[in-house]
Amino acid sequence: MLAGFFSAGVSNITMAVVLKPISDELGWSRALTAAAVTAGAISGGGLAPFFGPIADRLGPRLLLPAGGTLVGLLAIGVGLSTEPWQFYATFVPARALTEFLLCGIVPFTAVANWFYIKRPRAMGLVAMSVPLGASALSLVYQFFVAHYGWRSAFLALWILVVIPGAIFLRRQPEDLGLTPDGVSATRQSDGLLPHREEEKAVSEGSWSRGDAMRTNTFWLLVASTFLASLGTGGIAFHTVAYFTDNTITPGIAAGALSVMALAGAMGNGLWGALAERIHPRLLSVATMVISAAVVLLAQVKGPFTAYVFAVLFGLNARGAGVLTQILLAR
Repeated sequence: MLAGFFSAGVSNITMAVVLKPISDELGWSRALTAAAVTAGAISGGGLAPFFGPIADRLGPRLLLPAGGTLVGLLAIGVGLSTEPWQFYATFVPARALTEFLLCGIVPFTAVANWFYIKRPRAMGLVAMSVPLGASALSLVYQFFVAHYGWRSAFLALWILVVIPGAIFLRRQPEDLGLTPDGVSATRQSDGLLPHREEEKAVSEGSWSRGDAMRTNTFWLLVASTFLASLGTGGIAFHTVAYFTDNTITPGIAAGALSVMALAGAMGNGLWGALAERIHPRLLSVATMVISAAVVLLAQVKGPFTAYVFAVLFGLNARGAGVLTQILLAR
């Protein structure tokens, strides 16, 4: 959760606060700046299939601290950039590494290894950390942009990712002679959970990547996630610039962005908890339908409509990503 919180420093939401200041100060078009975010996200997604097996072998204890250190150094480089190539050379790998090491495969692999019965709520809590970080850091970024310039916003402390990860994290419970959820193969049910669920927690098997890719379910998950991202993926990054173009003050725009991130955090926790009682497939469909609230953007003329959009969009489009992780883990 700490890693996810600070990885939000290069997320769509926090970068939305500095998009316009960067473009104005350096004379770059918004398309030029935004393309770096797109390139970083695509790079992170493209690298994931190759580095996924590394996450299985090495685990989070090594990868999270290493990722935090690298991303922190690259973020400092972003703040020192004066030319487009410098911005791209530092931000694109920072975003790509963040997608994989700090808020993507590595932390969710750790959760999937350590939890079975409580996996949905654990994944929901971990997924909450990124929008929580974005909610807080977007306001921090706005403060630094207003008082010290956009470059200062990238001089963040990453030590809270590096040290706890190296000390506390382990690859999987079996390495310590334990089982997911701490369930014993011989323990009787405590009456709170069906005994068959405890048995599944102990005996859950692993699928190889090849086995998974030969199922229709896998490709349906890929297709649905891809299409959902097409519809909503770039919205958050352009929100502040869009709002200020519509005569909303920068402070209100950053506040709406913070509310969007906070709603996303609440959504991740909510959908993660509900997924223990309602099939995550049904929840995923419902959140995708409600994400059509994106059409409200055309009606945003003042603070009220901006905040209504932020809550609806954040709760569903930003807060439902954990459901895909839960479905993949199942």
